[in-house]
Amino acid sequence: MIILISIIGLCYGSFLNVLIYRLPNNLSILKPRSFCPNCKNTIPLYRNIPILSFILQLGKCFKCKKRISNQYPIVEFITGFLWFWFIYTGPQNYNFESVSNIVFSIIMISFLIPLAIIDSKHLYFPFSLIIPLIIIALSTLLIDLFIFHDYKALWGTVTATTFILSIYLIVKVWFKIKNRKETPMGFGDILLIIPLGIWLGPLGILLCFLVSSILALLIWILLYFLIDFKFNSKMPFGPYLIASSILIKILNLSII
Repeated sequence: MIILISIIGLCYGSFLNVLIYRLPNNLSILKPRSFCPNCKNTIPLYRNIPILSFILQLGKCFKCKKRISNQYPIVEFITGFLWFWFIYTGPQNYNFESVSNIVFSIIMISFLIPLAIIDSKHLYFPFSLIIPLIIIALSTLLIDLFIFHDYKALWGTVTATTFILSIYLIVKVWFKIKNRKETPMGFGDILLIIPLGIWLGPLGILLCFLVSSILALLIWILLYFLIDFKFNSKMPFGPYLIASSILIKILNLSII
């Protein structure tokens, strides 16, 4: 069962690549079938096997021979691995609550991966992804409250929204004093912390803010020395929040 679900995760990772490419380009995710972004030729099913097709074709399109982005096998592998991880590290004795938690984690990563990549490339979160994720997360919160009588998700989202709005207001006032017109934080980042808070809990989301801030700072310093990245250049914070939240969940650090 674990192997089967992992294979399904790999296939779903292939679908995530469709979302990552098509949503920012305002293309339908249902049709046409998968095609090469370069020559636009339809990819046959037997040449669309996750990871394996990339390896057998030496990372090139079978028609135009153009290089295929490494993003495709990487997204497929990460998705399959994370599906495997959350099931493999789940409890030995399954019940409704444990299965609900595993399913929620799988849903979370299945939304977070495309959100992270789209934000890193295009500096925004598609509402078609972030809004359904928030609805699913809030539904999980209600299930935890009224069925399992677990308040961790509730306190997680309260902690997350209180913290992020406080930071937003402080920076906003500081910018006002300095007569700067920049926006302290993107609206998408504020929306993102709602499902993250529900997923990680109160201590987990605070740890997420800390780890993501350190990661963003280290990357900024690295870019500054490598490509002379300017202080006022735009850099998305969402991917760091997402990467930190997944890391915390993998290491099972989001505990009360």
